[in-house]
Amino acid sequence: MPAVSWIMPVKNGMPYLSEALASIETQSYRDFEVLVWDNGSTDGTVEELERWIPLRLPGKIIKGDPRSLGGSRAGLVQLSQSEFCAILDADDIVVPYRLETQLSYLHAHPEIAVLGANLQFIDSQSCESGGHSNYPLTHEDIVTAMLTQNPIGQPAVIFRRQAVLEAGNYSDLPDVEDYELWLRVASRYRLANLPETLTSYRVHENSTTQKDIRSNLLQAKVDEIFVQNAGSLFGWDEET
Repeated sequence: MPAVSWIMPVKNGMPYLSEALASIETQSYRDFEVLVWDNGSTDGTVEELERWIPLRLPGKIIKGDPRSLGGSRAGLVQLSQSEFCAILDADDIVVPYRLETQLSYLHAHPEIAVLGANLQFIDSQSCESGGHSNYPLTHEDIVTAMLTQNPIGQPAVIFRRQAVLEAGNYSDLPDVEDYELWLRVASRYRLANLPETLTSYRVHENSTTQKDIRSNLLQAKVDEIFVQNAGSLFGWDEET
């Protein structure tokens, strides 16, 4: 099996999907597969995927079993047999040296289970917009930041598959499935972020995350998930 599985859930990923797949094709590190879970696309996404996988990119497309975002991410982790899983969403773009950079760090730091990096924000035309993220780098600073926010940008994450499975894998929690998983992983293993900007994260009005931000739902979800998981990570209870 390849060392890395790119895992990509998608529903109606056009017109950005081809840019995402092209960025995988340019990776300097080549020992990977691309696993995509289609969640009922109707906009030509499946046809575009079939032009790439497995003809240009090794991997597999899962069709005919639409799930939630968290459910399809969990299914892809289960399907993978690789040591590492790397996240890429269908509307984002990775730099050519992303895998090489992150794997080099993980091999040098076997204690790290989840590794993120900074994000460059881009608009619907793939132009830089709004600067880039500035996430905390060390496990201790990441855990402290978890008190109020999600300090790991999922679009730039690579993780050790076995560690995520042992922590319980992704749950079916819309928009916070990543934050909730990192809280569970952090109670067992160590997390880190790289200072480099390795993924371009597309911010557009149709994304579910942006809709929740505009309606003030996202922070409420983060707060609720934190309270539910604070005990295992910090030794607190809900009365503390």
